[in-house]
Amino acid sequence: VEGLLARDRSAIHGEFVASSISRDVAGFGQVELTAVVAHQRYASAGFGTAAWISQEDLAGLRGSAPQELSAGHGVRMGYSAPLNEAFALNLSVQSKIDMDAFKSYRGVYSEAGDFDLPARIRSQLQWNAAPNAALAFGIERVLYSEISAFTSATLPTRFLSLLGDGSSPEFAWRDLTVYSLEGTVVDGDGGQWSLRYTTRQQ
Repeated sequence: VEGLLARDRSAIHGEFVASSISRDVAGFGQVELTAVVAHQRYASAGFGTAAWISQEDLAGLRGSAPQELSAGHGVRMGYSAPLNEAFALNLSVQSKIDMDAFKSYRGVYSEAGDFDLPARIRSQLQWNAAPNAALAFGIERVLYSEISAFTSATLPTRFLSLLGDGSSPEFAWRDLTVYSLEGTVVDGDGGQWSLRYTTRQQ
């Protein structure tokens, strides 16, 4: 744990558990319903508000560090169907996951830190180029604009000095579109090899 804290003082560690139920729709593909449970914890004993010089500084925090945990749940629905012998379509929609607020981590206006997970919509077109090779192109829209921005006290002073007056800038997330291209090959031993490229700009 000390190594993790020393490497990244303000990372949020997320864990996801999912359980799915799928059903074939005769002649129309497959429908899948997934329950998603998410857990978050702050990987910084001081929540990133105070820097330390070395790992030894953490020794006194082991017993008194706040044990911040956050949980939330959502649902994902998916649909997949072959268009013909060569092409297949996959669609999925995941709801926003409303996470619990942390108890100790506070922002500029003393609101508790709340890091919800955005809803997302994804579509993928797969081309089965050969019996053992496929190429897929995907588009995903991540709805960050539905997430309330958390105004942290660690933002630049130039920005914080403008909050609360008429010239205050808008602090909000923009939606994100992610494009992906993935090639998959199955070898003679049943192993699957994939190479995936995605855009990730905010």
